[in-house]
Amino acid sequence: PEPALPGKASSEEEELLLREAAGALEPERSAGARGHAPRPASREHPPLAQVALAGLALLEDARDGPEGAGQKAHLAAGAAASALGKIGTIETEQVLAEALKKSPASLRPTVVIAYLQNADHFLTSGAKAEAERMFEQLFASSEALATRTAALTGLVQTVANPTDFIINVLQHENPTLQAAAISVISSCTRPLNMAPIAALLPDLPLRAQLQLITAMKVKGDPIVRPNILAATQSS
Repeated sequence: PEPALPGKASSEEEELLLREAAGALEPERSAGARGHAPRPASREHPPLAQVALAGLALLEDARDGPEGAGQKAHLAAGAAASALGKIGTIETEQVLAEALKKSPASLRPTVVIAYLQNADHFLTSGAKAEAERMFEQLFASSEALATRTAALTGLVQTVANPTDFIINVLQHENPTLQAAAISVISSCTRPLNMAPIAALLPDLPLRAQLQLITAMKVKGDPIVRPNILAATQSS
């Protein structure tokens, strides 16, 4: 679910704000003090994409304007980011990637959600390498824990070797990400080599051990039964 943001627009307001955002394309604004260049019209993208791109161009107003003066720009940019995530093209990914660098803190959660949606579009359309690159960007240690957790679930579906990825998370990441990695084991539709994952049981914190034992039982791979039995007896 989208996080609640101050001044988050309703669906009706979003449509109006997207229309207002299109004003960023007007030549007179482009010639203003901020020097924005108008984006050329493109026949390759739907009108919503054009309006969304215009709205995202207002990020500088939302970020750099006088306090309170950029509220409309902030709302327009938020509505635009949400629209971009639903469109899911190479162009929208590029704009959202730039927005991740520029957006103010209050707007960034919306941009992150849109970026994840864009990555999901690539994944479902078969562009796995592109989706993996996007998930990797959001899995960076500098990102918020909630963002990294969401990116983790995407990476399990895109990395070359999901078993190695899960093992790396269990060995080197914090308890929250460990729990997220364990939670995807039972539902993962890709082949997993459970033996090396089960071998980590003795080295994990007790809570993670219990979570992993439950996940392995649900997975039902007979190869891990000795590990489960040994962990149970040691407890």
